Amino acid sequence: MSGNRRLISPLLVLLCIVPVEVGSARAQTPANIVECIRATAGPAVAQIVYQFQLADGTKDEARGSGFVIKGDGYIITAAHVLRPPPVYTSSVVTSTIKVKLGSLFATEYPASLITKIDDLDIALIKMPMLNAGWPKVQIHYGAGEDSMPWLYASGFPGTSDLTGAGPGKVTSPNAVVDGKPTAWWQTDIPLNPGMSGGPVFNSFGEVAGIAAAIKGQAGGSITYVIPISSALTLIPLAGVTEYIPSPCSDDGKSMVMDFIKGAVEGQYDKDRISDYLYQTILGQIDGNRRYPQLSRLGKIRDFEVAHKQGVPQGTWFTIKVQHDNGQSTWVIGYNRQKKWIDVASFQVVGP
Repeated sequence: MSGNRRLISPLLVLLCIVPVEVGSARAQTPANIVECIRATAGPAVAQIVYQFQLADGTKDEARGSGFVIKGDGYIITAAHVLRPPPVYTSSVVTSTIKVKLGSLFATEYPASLITKIDDLDIALIKMPMLNAGWPKVQIHYGAGEDSMPWLYASGFPGTSDLTGAGPGKVTSPNAVVDGKPTAWWQTDIPLNPGMSGGPVFNSFGEVAGIAAAIKGQAGGSITYVIPISSALTLIPLAGVTEYIPSPCSDDGKSMVMDFIKGAVEGQYDKDRISDYLYQTILGQIDGNRRYPQLSRLGKIRDFEVAHKQGVPQGTWFTIKVQHDNGQSTWVIGYNRQKKWIDVASFQVVGP
C-alpha cells in the first residue's frame, strides 16, 4: 500500500479525532504577512463536502478545501476532492457538492462542477452568485518556486475550523510520487487531511499552489503541492483576466520613492536598480555622475503617484515630482522577485 495519501482520506476525516498541527511560526516568517493572509484571504478559503451515493447503495462523503478566484463564486480545488476515495469501487449514482467559506459555522451553499482535469488533479466549481460578491484570493502569475522563500497553507483539516499550516518551503520542484515523476512540488508544509485542494500562499500573499497530498502521518514533513501554473487553463474559464496585486504584498512604493530621492541627491543603491537604469537615467558620464538634468531641478518638494498598475512581476508607477526648480515625471517599475526597480521613461520640465 502506498504511503502517499490524498488529504481527504475519509478514515481520517470521519473516524479519527486527532490534534491538528497548525505549524509553529519560524523565525524567518514575516508575521505581518501571515496575519494579512489570514485576514484578507481567509474569508475566501472554502470547505468542500462531496456527498455521494454508489450503485451498491453506499452513501458517504469526502471533505476537502478550495479557494474562490472570482467574486461571482468560482472555486478551484483538487479533482480528487470531488470523487469517492479509492476504497470504493462501485460507480457513483448521485452526488452533491456543498461549500462553506471562511468558517465551519458559515452558511452552507450548493456548488456545481464546471470542469476538472484528473491528470493534473485540479477542478473548477461554482457557487451561486451573490449581489455583494464573494471574497476572493489573488493568484500568483510570476516565476516558480525559486521566488518563494516560504509557503503558507490554509484549509479545513479533519473536522476542524479554518486552519493555517506553515511556514514551509519547496524541498524539490519535481516530486517523485509512488515512484513516478510529477509536476508537483515536494514541500515540508505540515499539511493535514481535509486541507486537500486548499490554497498555498507565497510570501506576497498570493496563491502559488494547491495542497495535494501527504506522505506518512498527518502533519508530516513530506507533503505535496500542485503549482498554481497547472491551473492556469481553468482560471480564464472563470473570467479572471486581470492581475490584481495581493493586499499583503509590498507594491514597492516606498522603494521607488527612496530611489527618486536618492537619484536627485546623487545617492542611490546600485544593487537595487537595473543595469539599464544605471546606464541611461543615472548615466555613466564622468564615472558615477548622476543624470545631469536632475542636479538642475534642485531638491524635492512633493511627490504625487499619478497612476499605479499591478503586473505579475510587480508594480508600475507614474510619479510626478515637484522640485525647487521644476518638475520631473517618472514611469518606474518595481520588480518584486529581484527586489529592484527599473525606469521605462523619464521627463524633466524645468531649467
